[in-house]
Amino acid sequence: MRRSSFLTTLPLLVVPALAPLPSAAQSLPSKKEAAEILDKAGSRMVLARPGAPPFHLIARLRYQIDKMSVDGTYEILWASASQYREEFRLGQLSATDVALGDKLYILRNTPTLTYPQWRVRMLTGLPKRGDAPSNAPVAKVYASKDDPQHLVCARLDLPHEGVTKCFAKDTGELMSIQTKADEISFSSVSDDFMEFGDVRYPRHVLSTMADNILEVHLDKLAAVARFADEVFKPPEGSTAHDWCPQPETRNQQGEGFVSWLAKTGVIGPPSSGFDGFHGYYYYTEVAPDGRIERVAAISPDGSSKDLPTKTASDVRFPVLSCAGKSIEYEIISGVGTRGP
Repeated sequence: MRRSSFLTTLPLLVVPALAPLPSAAQSLPSKKEAAEILDKAGSRMVLARPGAPPFHLIARLRYQIDKMSVDGTYEILWASASQYREEFRLGQLSATDVALGDKLYILRNTPTLTYPQWRVRMLTGLPKRGDAPSNAPVAKVYASKDDPQHLVCARLDLPHEGVTKCFAKDTGELMSIQTKADEISFSSVSDDFMEFGDVRYPRHVLSTMADNILEVHLDKLAAVARFADEVFKPPEGSTAHDWCPQPETRNQQGEGFVSWLAKTGVIGPPSSGFDGFHGYYYYTEVAPDGRIERVAAISPDGSSKDLPTKTASDVRFPVLSCAGKSIEYEIISGVGTRGP
């Protein structure tokens, strides 16, 4: 697998940016120095990390697939890693997730987690990503063509995709991130970064995958003193699932998911199998023991098609557990592609 209410707001104190670079004004940092700067900058990009102060985020979405374009919103009301509310709206697609202690309540108007919502999660790092993005070694350091006097860019040393991060020469503040992978027709740009407490977060993300384009514009990011109790009330009609922010993982031996898909004939040209339905991404509900409960091919337009699982008895996913209790979970797998 290759991957793939009532609110009380508080002002935030803006912490100083990273310390000035030791190098002279006209010189460039070495590859090692640039890698260290990017590591520090990356550690400041995570909003929903353990111990972070509560916040309220609202973003506008624009999603284009083929010649169709739809607008939407993405909202996170985040009190802690174990208490948050996620609201996703895009065209006719709608989903609400409420995390409350040891339960996750989900209400959707679709059979599965959709590709567009999953992709928004990947681009924003929300609602529950707690780790800073890792950096590869730096392959090249150069002055930005847009502002050579003040911006330094570093291209990471990655085998299958180009990732370039540009930062301010005098402070080390991250200014933009560009990613491109030609073989899967993927590109993304994150820019217009803002200060939010000790976090530096992009106001704008533009991502292209094949013939679909997803754009995220941040409209609001505010600290919250206290959320009203009704904010985290489970939605009427939602389903409850055992859950925790950081489950323990136990890997299992068994047939791989991709190998099983290949045997079913799903992976291949659009004309192969399942009434011509074909997708590169697959939604899976995993049972507490790691077996497949349900799998569906999902499409960029938000639709899905269940696949037969009679031959999947030997497929095993990792077992996740919370407080010693194994839990069911859902996952989206990218097959033959990488990135969101």
